[in-house]
Formats: sequence, C-alpha cells, structure tokens
Amino acid sequence: MSINISLPGEGGSSAELSYAYGSGPFLLSYQTLEENNWDYSWESQMNISGSISTSFGGDQAMEMTFEESPWVTTWSTTEEGDASFELVSVPAGDFDGALRLRQQADITMNLGMQGSPFSTEFTSLAHQRFVPEVGLVKTESLESGMSMDGMDFPTGFDQKSATVLVEFNGLSP
Repeated sequence: MSINISLPGEGGSSAELSYAYGSGPFLLSYQTLEENNWDYSWESQMNISGSISTSFGGDQAMEMTFEESPWVTTWSTTEEGDASFELVSVPAGDFDGALRLRQQADITMNLGMQGSPFSTEFTSLAHQRFVPEVGLVKTESLESGMSMDGMDFPTGFDQKSATVLVEFNGLSP
C-alpha cells in the first residue's frame, strides 16, 4: 500500500510513503475472539519506507527518509465477555454491540535528515470501535509521545481526538 500527500500553504509539505506487511493479523476473526470470551491480545507489524519533505520560508527545508521502519501494533480487547461491547453514537448513527479494542502503536523511525541517519521512537495509544458487518466506526486517540536518544519531545498530538464514521448506507447485496 502506498500513500502520497501534498499539503498546500507557505513552504508546503509532501509525503511519499509505502507500507509493507511485516507479520501478524490486523484484526482477528469474530470466531477467534468469541472462542476466547472476547479476552484476547495480539500483535501485527508493518514496515514503512519513503520520505516526507517540508519547506520553511525561503531556503530552509527538511527531508526525512524512512528506511524499512517497523510499525508494531499491539491490540487487545479492553474487557472480557459482554463488557467488551458498548453502544457507540457517531454521525452515521447509533451502533449497539461495538467491540472496543485498545491499540498501542510503536514506530521505530529509521530516518535520514540532511544526510545524517538517526532513529527515533513514536508511540500512540488509541481505542477503536468495530461493529460486525459494518467495520470501524470510531477511533479515539488517547495519547502519543516521541523520543530520540533518551530525550522526550512533544508531538503536538497531546489532545484527545476522534475519527468517526459519518455515513453508512448498509450492506451491499
């Protein structure tokens, strides 16, 4: 899977990233979760390659190059049994029986900036709600952080945010 992004504005930014499957499932089957009374955890990994370029004012620019940077996600149900499910209200409607999953993402960014290689760690924690036969209806970002050589840096993502399903037209025959 590849993604290309261009952001308008002063200086501008662009990204050209590709994601390659590493290991593990993204989401387990309903049957697997049900057999374990909805009490389960697993891990998946993707690898990121590509670059992000940003210009600042006149002649200042920064380019970060990702070189097979591992993106490890640890998934787990947040409760056991019936407590794993909840009612979720989003603009697309009210969905009863949404499974709430905890998602912790740890990304080791093997970067190159102005010819100098370095690594940095980015972590994030989110809750995701999935509804059978609908899919992902809500992602709630809870926290994130970044560190390099033992120093912590603000990410600008300190505020909680949510991405929600806006419209759902039902299942296609």
